[in-house]
Amino acid sequence: MTESERPQLWEFWERTKRELAQTALEPRQEHLPEHSTAHLFAYRVSFASLGGVRVSGYYTHPMRNGEVRLPGLVTFPGYGGAVSLPLEEAARGYACLALDPRGQGQSAQAYPMERGKLTHRPQDLWSCGLRGAYADALRGLDFLQTRPEVEGARLGVVGTSGGGGLTLACASIDDRPLVAAAHVPFGCRLVWAAQNVPTHPFREAGEYLEQHPASRDLILDNYRYFDPLELVVKLECPVIVSVGLKDDVCPASTIVPTYERIGGGAPPAVGAPTAGIRALVTYPDLVHAHSPDFHHHQWDWLATYLKP
Repeated sequence: MTESERPQLWEFWERTKRELAQTALEPRQEHLPEHSTAHLFAYRVSFASLGGVRVSGYYTHPMRNGEVRLPGLVTFPGYGGAVSLPLEEAARGYACLALDPRGQGQSAQAYPMERGKLTHRPQDLWSCGLRGAYADALRGLDFLQTRPEVEGARLGVVGTSGGGGLTLACASIDDRPLVAAAHVPFGCRLVWAAQNVPTHPFREAGEYLEQHPASRDLILDNYRYFDPLELVVKLECPVIVSVGLKDDVCPASTIVPTYERIGGGAPPAVGAPTAGIRALVTYPDLVHAHSPDFHHHQWDWLATYLKP
């Protein structure tokens, strides 16, 4: 691909979404009676995503009150991790898809990756692991909108670490989420971090760059298309983000500059009363770990805008 043939950032994502829309969803589900109750239903699900790759996850929802439709959530795992059954989400009144993007968890068998998304074909903008995983995140929204118990206009996205990075990307590329919550998001300021952050998973990218010096500039330019620092200028839904000042995996030097670019600093659009609403919760002593305090804030934030 010559420089003149490289798409602009948002042209790239519009082409990706068009390609995704041309792929039939073909959802499948398997009821999990051992995890279901009289008031909560649990399933293992799969559906076709970009390139026809089948991705998998868990889907839960509470018993509906009559014909009332439920708000929907998509949750994502950490980088290299796998999702678990989203039982708390259903108990709180949400229909929730916990999705393993390609190369992770239940989706690894359908699309294995030797290492992680950062170093899966990073020289090829159109077939790299990052493009596929981001498209899988968008596809999760498609899945929820096919469900009869879900109100397709009330959707949110949630994740921690690598899942937090996917959350920011998904809510930036796609305007369907009404709300987003990202705990210590990984992948922020990706182009810079791949060259400067010495801890994994960023170090995975750094090592790859060192091993492929002839492709270094191309890879870094490709990373720009997936860098939340670049993408969040389009993020308009209410979003809550956390940062731990002792976190050396997703350091503040990656998260804070990304947070500051959310919405691009533009005034909220006319007729969009929630556009531009954001919050950064800073934890001075938090390493890269779960935060019970943020967990509490996250649920309050989601309930404010999705009203389960």
